[in-house]
Amino acid sequence: MSNKKKSEIIQSIKTVSIALLSAICAKQDFLHMHSFFTSIFTDKAYAITITLFSAIFTCIMVFIEEFLGRFCTKVAIAFSDSKNNINIQNVGALYFSEYDTSKLYIEVSISGNGAFFEGQKVCIYFPDWLTMQIDPKHCEILNVEEHVLKINLSKINAKNGNADVAFPIEIIKDRMFDKSKVEIRAELEKSLKNIFVQFKTNSIQICNESK
Repeated sequence: MSNKKKSEIIQSIKTVSIALLSAICAKQDFLHMHSFFTSIFTDKAYAITITLFSAIFTCIMVFIEEFLGRFCTKVAIAFSDSKNNINIQNVGALYFSEYDTSKLYIEVSISGNGAFFEGQKVCIYFPDWLTMQIDPKHCEILNVEEHVLKINLSKINAKNGNADVAFPIEIIKDRMFDKSKVEIRAELEKSLKNIFVQFKTNSIQICNESK
């Protein structure tokens, strides 16, 4: 399910919940609002009461979301074959040159509570017929262990808890295969998975052929 679809479902649930709570409170004459407005607006008292309760519950919901948002951390990993076209909404394809090399761009976006990043990593699993080469200046952040590229989130210099950085990764094909494709995506280490972490990633297909 796409993130857009999830957001639409969550918004629909919130809207229905607020409407139901408002109707129940108005029906039960909570805080005696219905009785009060009946004495002033005989015909429209129920509608006015529901509207007021809807406004109250909406404000409460916004307050709760903002309060919890202070404790939330967002991590987004986007893959692309071009540094000028990195978009987490896209699913791209990576091809090799005639020299069996290619370049993958990985954009890391983090925001929120920096305490969650301490010692945490994002893992990207590559097939064993590829070799990854990283820029030496990124060695503190990026590390390759047996065809697994690890991104050390705690080493990313986040200003005010926010950072957007992109890394070029040189990809080299080690062995010859028939034409095939493999899809890679990022995964959070298990220790980082909790209700206060929102993680998003796209994927990219590595095509064992020249474009």
